[in-house]
Amino acid sequence: MVFVKPQDRKHEETEFLRRVGTGERVESFETIRQNKQGGLIEVLVTLSPMRDLEGNIIGLSKIARDLTERLTNEPLQMEQDRAALSAQTRTDLMVSLSHELRTPLNHIVGFSQVLAESTTAAQRVPVDAIANAASQLIE
Repeated sequence: MVFVKPQDRKHEETEFLRRVGTGERVESFETIRQNKQGGLIEVLVTLSPMRDLEGNIIGLSKIARDLTERLTNEPLQMEQDRAALSAQTRTDLMVSLSHELRTPLNHIVGFSQVLAESTTAAQRVPVDAIANAASQLIE
């Protein structure tokens, strides 16, 4: 890959070359470069001094990584993460609601069974309807 510094970024190189010239490694930094087609792209650049056996600086190692794909996929990944969180929240809510509803419904079923044992045949019809409705909601 060949990247060219845009005119408004020329100052970066001067400062970074000065720092590397003193032996300092310039950790990764994001900047803008121009590709062969003339388009501006974001890159991640790392600069390190190269030394001979005596420790003298004899060159510069420069690594530039094109960030276009990462930056393009970042919003999509954020949206996927948001959707996954929403789905998990919905699942957690359903589990909680299910538990919160089952407990009183089990009491209703149990109470209606006890009530059914001590009712007349005419009273038993609505009591059975209550028990059946609660049982269906539990299942």
